[in-house]
Amino acid sequence: MKCKSRIQQTDRTSGGAEAIAPARNVPAIHEELRLLRYRYTHIAQAIRSAADNSHKNESSVPVDTQDCRPAFGTLILQVLAHILAVVISRIQSAYKGEKYTNWPSCGSKDLSFTFGICVCGLLAFCSTLSANSTVFVLGNSNSSNQNYSPAGGGTVPAGPYAGTLTNSSDTLFFCLDGNLDANWDTPYNGTDGPPSGQAQEEAAFLASMMLYAAAQDGITVASDGTNESLTINGSVSMATFVNTVEGPISMAIWQIMGSLPTQDGIASNDPAAAPFVALAQDAWTNLLQYPLNPLMVAFNSNVMVFAPTGSTQRFVAAYSDSTLISAAYSDSALTNAATPEPGTMVLLGTGSLLIALGCARRLARRPL
Repeated sequence: MKCKSRIQQTDRTSGGAEAIAPARNVPAIHEELRLLRYRYTHIAQAIRSAADNSHKNESSVPVDTQDCRPAFGTLILQVLAHILAVVISRIQSAYKGEKYTNWPSCGSKDLSFTFGICVCGLLAFCSTLSANSTVFVLGNSNSSNQNYSPAGGGTVPAGPYAGTLTNSSDTLFFCLDGNLDANWDTPYNGTDGPPSGQAQEEAAFLASMMLYAAAQDGITVASDGTNESLTINGSVSMATFVNTVEGPISMAIWQIMGSLPTQDGIASNDPAAAPFVALAQDAWTNLLQYPLNPLMVAFNSNVMVFAPTGSTQRFVAAYSDSTLISAAYSDSALTNAATPEPGTMVLLGTGSLLIALGCARRLARRPL
């Protein structure tokens, strides 16, 4: 495909000198440049986010189980982000006048469509490679003393539950899908990875909050991967802890995930879970929605979500992180949340430099 200028076209006069032809439909050209810049900017942002997530997922996998494919996917995404930064800078540097711009379009509409297809393919490529095959073994059932009966009726075994995960050292898990079933002392094949999306992040946060609340009440929650146990070291009884913390948090997770265990007679939201749902939503607003925050990077690298291959329950690991719990409700979390990682700063700096160079070149071509 030949590249031709959409704004400037030269011709020969009868005297042999070059003359600049009048611009053609300049407002339409400016609008096309504006739309093109808008599309490429959002594509670049999506690519950078995918590269960051891919790198985060790679970091959570033990070194001896990694291969070159996820790293290759991340590298491709980062290179494409750089290319788009150059394209955006060229569009930015296009002079909005009638005589001096000579930025070739090269079929910009086709190019935009092509880039969109490439981005979709790469995002799917990266997402697929970031999943890790694993085996989750759900442990034995908890003691009947840990059953919870919400105000609306029904009875459920309160989390967390004992279990093991191939790619993790975690042994305490909360169920994400109360409306599905899973069998005790049973292995399940599937994939694992860090929490994805608001609901899973809030569920992981509440799982961590349970351990935080247990420590505050002088209760030790432990598991050997097969059996879960509660050790009372303070004045709070097991029944009180189950009915005010473990049970309501289990219900709050199911409410957030939209998966109430209706098969166990739970037909409506639990009023006792409402405060925990509100805490999780506040935590999302203050901190959880910022994956590049150092606290979130550390938290997500230690929390695993197991997704089975069949139609059975997903589980999220309960990871103790008192620093995250405390920071979720402090003003400093908002400040740290806005701090981008070095890779993003490099991309931003490179794009800014290219834009500046384009502007300087444009100004140098202006007649005095």
